[in-house]
Amino acid sequence: MSSRLRGNLIVGQSGGATAVINASLVGAFEGALEEERFDGIYGMRYGIEGFLKEDLIDLRRQPAEVWPRLLHTPSAALGSCRYKLQADDLERAIAIFRRYNIRYLLYIGGNDSADTAHRLAQAAEHIGYDLYAIGVPKTIDNDLPFTDHCPGYGSAARFIAMATMDSAMNTIAIPSHYPVKVIETMGRDAGWLAAASALGKRNEVDPPHIILMPEYRFNPERYLERVEAVYRDIGYAIVVVSEAVLDEHGQPLGAIGQVGRDAFQHPLLSGAAQQLVELVQQHLKLRARFDKPGDLQRMASNCISRTDRDEAYLVGKMGIRALLDGETDKMVTLVRYTVPAYHCTTGLVELAGIANAQRLMPDDYLDASKTMVTQAPILGTPPRTDARGAYGRMAEAGAGKDSTTGHWEITGVVLKKPLPTYPNGFPPDVVEAFEKAIGRKVLGNKPASGTEIIKELGEEHLRTGRPILYTSADSVFQLAAHQEVIPLEELYHMCKIAREMLTGEHAVGRVIARPFVGTPGNFRRTEHRRDFSLPPLGTTLLDLLKDDGKEVIGLGKIEDLFAGRGLTQRDHTETNREGMDAALHWLERDFEGLLFINLVEFDMLWGHRRDSQGYAQALRDVDTWFAQVQQIMRPGDAIFFTADHGVDPTYRGTDHTREHVPLLCYGEPVRAGVNLGVRPTFSDLGQTLAQAFKVGPLAAGTSFAGEIGLR
Repeated sequence: MSSRLRGNLIVGQSGGATAVINASLVGAFEGALEEERFDGIYGMRYGIEGFLKEDLIDLRRQPAEVWPRLLHTPSAALGSCRYKLQADDLERAIAIFRRYNIRYLLYIGGNDSADTAHRLAQAAEHIGYDLYAIGVPKTIDNDLPFTDHCPGYGSAARFIAMATMDSAMNTIAIPSHYPVKVIETMGRDAGWLAAASALGKRNEVDPPHIILMPEYRFNPERYLERVEAVYRDIGYAIVVVSEAVLDEHGQPLGAIGQVGRDAFQHPLLSGAAQQLVELVQQHLKLRARFDKPGDLQRMASNCISRTDRDEAYLVGKMGIRALLDGETDKMVTLVRYTVPAYHCTTGLVELAGIANAQRLMPDDYLDASKTMVTQAPILGTPPRTDARGAYGRMAEAGAGKDSTTGHWEITGVVLKKPLPTYPNGFPPDVVEAFEKAIGRKVLGNKPASGTEIIKELGEEHLRTGRPILYTSADSVFQLAAHQEVIPLEELYHMCKIAREMLTGEHAVGRVIARPFVGTPGNFRRTEHRRDFSLPPLGTTLLDLLKDDGKEVIGLGKIEDLFAGRGLTQRDHTETNREGMDAALHWLERDFEGLLFINLVEFDMLWGHRRDSQGYAQALRDVDTWFAQVQQIMRPGDAIFFTADHGVDPTYRGTDHTREHVPLLCYGEPVRAGVNLGVRPTFSDLGQTLAQAFKVGPLAAGTSFAGEIGLR
């Protein structure tokens, strides 16, 4: 939904400047210049710190010739800051927004800047002030999650690669003078910049020979052994180290030169290279020196990458587009494509997932020694050229991020208005009517984690027999009970009563039975969960297939999510293993139609509990199962893997996460190696299946059947 609100736009730059951050400013200004909804376009002088002092500049009044020149100028033209908002700053910031009628905010920066933009957006929402806030990515550290890579990194990476090659030339020319050289890079806790030093490396002899990443603790003995071995082999050694490498006790090697901390408590380091040089001199008795490019790696105008600059401009311009589309509290991301040639488009991700978060160097980008990169590309995720199916991602178009609305969207029903949620618990009249209907009082009635609330109220439940009522950030009415206090069938009956009662303004997406067992201190939820869902608010793919005489088989909790509608067969499996076994059973049968399986434990056991190791093992289990599936698939069969919402096991909290979901397509009729990009709605998958089965069309979604060869 686009924003029709008129008001002023303000743009700020924050954090460490880069060689291309001004390109984002130019992209934003040029994207906003002709938009009638922006009465004025202002800049923050020195970021949010200057804004709080009302140090603003009217960007419309700058000479026209400034902007094309600024596109090629490094550093931050508006001025930058490293200022962490204090609690009392938020009220003042909103007052300034109100005084200048600022309704649109674009803030260009990295992790900490995302925190600033997020807090401002949340503060405005809290007091009811209409403010649209979008973050634009920038950091040479390349450590922002959810984006393929960060504007600013490409140019800094180019500088580091060239500086490593150029500086090493002197060592190669006269190795007896200083046979060991250490080059120190920036990068904070992520090793992306240090890794970029290997971009010019073509063989074992080429520099660098050792790269020390902050993701791995420094061991001085292994370091000295490696330096000595390289020196023996070729007569010299070039080492690249990130400034934030930690020793085995978790202390920065650079702490000997630490000169304080910034406002976000990041240490200001300057001693890692010096420490490494001293180790070589003391223990190997070799002459050694270090080079520290410092701000040159941020600002070198002679190393600006045209692609990096173009992408920085793009994210600035698309940040304005996001504001005009009514988006807020989000950051623009870069989405990589390699077909037909490298290029990027943009996406959006919630600022809450970016603020103060980091994406570190993946383990498989490094060799076994963890001191050298592999052949994997430095930027983003390594592309595969041998894909056996089609692949892409899908964005959620609907207003929710829960199982019910996600499954409905996959099958063609997109909700523009979210289902009701209850951050303060259910209203007294709803609770009292429910208690009267079931003949018992309830405990709880508040948002809570399922495991935490049975830990908190389980003992009282055992003593009183009262079921535990709770909700979450999703549209759910959840009822927990010990199986020895309230038997399963009675608990299910209570939930059916709730489902019949919760209509109209209180029509929650799901009523969920949450049985548990155990004793105080050792309660455990069981696999006998049961969902009682609101029927889909529109015609789904399942309805169309069933009406056309096709088989529609639902496994897992598919029956619950669609309130039983549109299914010809159902198998209510309780675990991933049960679901996968049931799928193998059904695939051995000869039928025409859809087998729809929901693997419940990814969400229930590992996602909400933020158990990344359990989640990873479950993915390995699916890989093993898929090998069995491939053995029994018939010609003409196709299988699609996706998700109904995000539930990132590495993210904070316990709630679902709103993010892109994977889209993997495989089978004899599927054209291999097709990159489907980022689909704008889950319904694209449903529309594709509708076309393949020759039913529909659905009310939402665009088919990609032709792209992958389905007819």
